[in-house]
Amino acid sequence: MAPGLRRDQIREYEEQGFVIVRNLFSEGEVEQIADGVIRSVKRTDIEVRKKLYPAPATQFTVDGRYIEDPGLAYIAAHPFVVSAAESLLGGPVALSASVAYLKTPGARGTAGDYEGSHPTAHQDYKTYQQAGSSLNWLFSIAPLVDLDEEIGALAVSPGSFKFSRKVRAGRVWRVERSRADQIAAPEDTRLRRGDLLLMNMFTWHQAGPNLSQRERYGVYNKYRALNAPPASGPELFSRRAHEKIWCKGNSLLPHYGDCVIGNVRLLLERDGLFLFVRGQDGGWSLPGGSLPPEHRVSPQVNLVGPTQKIAAAMLGLEVPWMSYIGDFAEDGQLCRVFAHSLEDLSPLRADELQSEWLTVDQVGDLRTRGGYEKEAVALWMNPGYARGVGEAGRQAASKDRKEAPA
Repeated sequence: MAPGLRRDQIREYEEQGFVIVRNLFSEGEVEQIADGVIRSVKRTDIEVRKKLYPAPATQFTVDGRYIEDPGLAYIAAHPFVVSAAESLLGGPVALSASVAYLKTPGARGTAGDYEGSHPTAHQDYKTYQQAGSSLNWLFSIAPLVDLDEEIGALAVSPGSFKFSRKVRAGRVWRVERSRADQIAAPEDTRLRRGDLLLMNMFTWHQAGPNLSQRERYGVYNKYRALNAPPASGPELFSRRAHEKIWCKGNSLLPHYGDCVIGNVRLLLERDGLFLFVRGQDGGWSLPGGSLPPEHRVSPQVNLVGPTQKIAAAMLGLEVPWMSYIGDFAEDGQLCRVFAHSLEDLSPLRADELQSEWLTVDQVGDLRTRGGYEKEAVALWMNPGYARGVGEAGRQAASKDRKEAPA
């Protein structure tokens, strides 16, 4: 059990889908964290902002690129928060998203769920969202002002997480997301400065507009279980952040790198066999290739869509979903590898290339281009990982999108 997190609080989380720890942070700690948010909002060297602080009626977002700020680093690696996340998620955790929001007076409240069943409330499991596509994660919400009705209360639907279901589909799980007509009406959590809210990934919530003359801000970090990687691929943090954000002797940021993701590859499995293609140099590799320049800019880009396009051009194959395996060194840059299980036995365009469907043992004996392919296959086959379905943003938001295999 996490220090300070009582058994009744853990039971409350398990029953209601959230728990509030009142007055966790001292005034000095809150000031330290708040100063980090304000410093980050004012910076213009990391990104080009459409509006500059303190523009009215604006939501300013501080993402993982700012996490090295002492205030943001402090709360990200706070021992109580990390220990609580480990207790509630059942083991070691990683910080999959570091986000702070600051809403100036007049800023709107939250939007509804992307599937359209509610105009203002939503849940944050999304197959196309990097942190949100993990199968086992939670929110850690630390308000830096009192969230009263005027400034925009945070309301949560008790027990709403129970209406989403995980269904096994081969090596992955697909999620049947709940609808707004299944859940209880959201209730004001009465969160105050210094409190901590821990919230299940499937819990429905909403925030009202800022009708006050004050700024509304707080930190909304997401922690995931280490064995539940984000299906659409993780956000990459800087190497310096990886080395700085530590707790209990381990980095909370296992996905990092200062070089761009230049290539993507797809591990295709069919009847226990894996597809490899042979290049002009004689080396074998997974199907895939180089990313176009526009997708090499941000570590936050969802690369499922570009990988689908490469698979279609190279193999003549439409891949409706894929699941993230890992990032590996290749040609002086990073290569992101996804996996997909094929049920259709029809020939691929790769059959016109020099290609082979190989067993696990054959993969182990193969001279491969990257040298990581055997590891990628082993990770995909490892039953200790809870893998979900990753989709491209446009595909996931489409009402006629294709579901993962049942």
